[in-house]
Amino acid sequence: MDKIGKIIKEGKLINNVINVNVNSSNDDNNVASQTVGKFALDRNSFPLNTEETQLAETIAASLNDLHNYAFYLYAIKQVGVSHTYAFWKAIQEEIEEKRGSRYEIRYPSKYFTWKFKKKYINEK
Repeated sequence: MDKIGKIIKEGKLINNVINVNVNSSNDDNNVASQTVGKFALDRNSFPLNTEETQLAETIAASLNDLHNYAFYLYAIKQVGVSHTYAFWKAIQEEIEEKRGSRYEIRYPSKYFTWKFKKKYINEK
């Protein structure tokens, strides 16, 4: 049995790999080619006709995080509309309190996600 380095140098490596163009299938569903992202809100294919979807859009827009709309909808479906609304208002108040102080919240969307996971996800 030869060492792998010797096999590569001599060109004895047998290519058993089938070379397939990975991007040839599902060209219309290619998530990487979309500019908005996989979890963003797309109003063309997803109408906002329920209270949950409208609240998720409101929260995402207020936190400047529409590309992560799916997380806010997930949060609402986990704990309900009223709990999520109250939680969001509490986060908004914390952000306003800390604005201009030494411990200002620079990334409100990350703060919301962290607090939500800490309170509701890790609690279970």
